[in-house]
Amino acid sequence: MYKVKTEDTEIFSELYDFMSDNLAKENLTTPLTKESFLFSVQNTPGEADMMLMETMDNPSFIQACYVGFLYRTQDVPAMETWEEHLSMPTEEFRQFVVSELKKAGEFKRLGSVVKHRMRRVVKEEETEQVVEVREPNLTDKLYHVYEKTLRPVFHCLDKNE
Repeated sequence: MYKVKTEDTEIFSELYDFMSDNLAKENLTTPLTKESFLFSVQNTPGEADMMLMETMDNPSFIQACYVGFLYRTQDVPAMETWEEHLSMPTEEFRQFVVSELKKAGEFKRLGSVVKHRMRRVVKEEETEQVVEVREPNLTDKLYHVYEKTLRPVFHCLDKNE
């Protein structure tokens, strides 16, 4: 698969402008913003690279998620649903979008993944902290198994001694 190099981005940007201008002459619009189109050519299908999406506005972010995770543009009902949430704070909105898309059967069936990181806002007594969220690694998964299964067993054994 061809991976777009940084120097090729300008070519794709010009291609988008050409396509957009020609569609406008026919009173049509492109299904993607320029940002989400450029994301689609820079991103590996099935992996939404959050680092490439950090500077996008919320509508472009949704389009990029659909292209990155689901290999398609949004349908009209989906657009209407997301538009109801566009007024949310940016980081909260993005966390919500990714969380909802990850629950979708289509996302799971395609085997899509979130690449790199997504920042999450955590509120603590009137202040906001930005916490990095990442996919769990093997150590995280093993600790989770310990917490849920082995720790209670060890706790019971300690009581019996």
